[in-house]
Amino acid sequence: MHAAACLAFCQLIAAADQYKASWDRAATPQDFVHRPNFYLHAPARTDPSAAPPGCESIMVLLPVANIQQRGGNDDYDAVVTAGRQLVLQTLQAAGVGLQRADILHEEVRQPAEWREMYGLEHGAAFGLSHGLDQLAMFRPPVKEPQLRGLYFVGASSRPGNGVPLVMMGGRLAAERVLKDAAAAAARA
Repeated sequence: MHAAACLAFCQLIAAADQYKASWDRAATPQDFVHRPNFYLHAPARTDPSAAPPGCESIMVLLPVANIQQRGGNDDYDAVVTAGRQLVLQTLQAAGVGLQRADILHEEVRQPAEWREMYGLEHGAAFGLSHGLDQLAMFRPPVKEPQLRGLYFVGASSRPGNGVPLVMMGGRLAAERVLKDAAAAAARA
């Protein structure tokens, strides 16, 4: 969900009130925990050009089940509606007075759009998965151990997803390729 409104913070990571259950991605509106995990970024806090004067540009990332986890169903309208309401309720409970009527413009990217726009299988914006068993060091390594010369970079490999981690992964992969190339040249 991307919305324009007025807020008083730059970034917020809302932790769920039901920690263990919050890692199960909602496939239906009924699957959401009372206060789900989500990430919110208000870029105009550091870059005023990101929103009109007196307003904010807000990006909310609310992880949900991918298309495969929903049995191939790519209609997320009910999930989006329920998720939006839970995000607003969570912000209101945290003292942020954002109401639905405060949203001047909204763009929602559903998994089918992620799949079509970026070629992400099953519309999975987090790559392989985003459960506890797929974070950081549990993701596939930069270098494929069984196939010489094959290296991975991106949201599905180490260190993980999100622009900063993918950029770090790119640097790590480049360093590993250069190190392996130098070692191969020294052996030749």
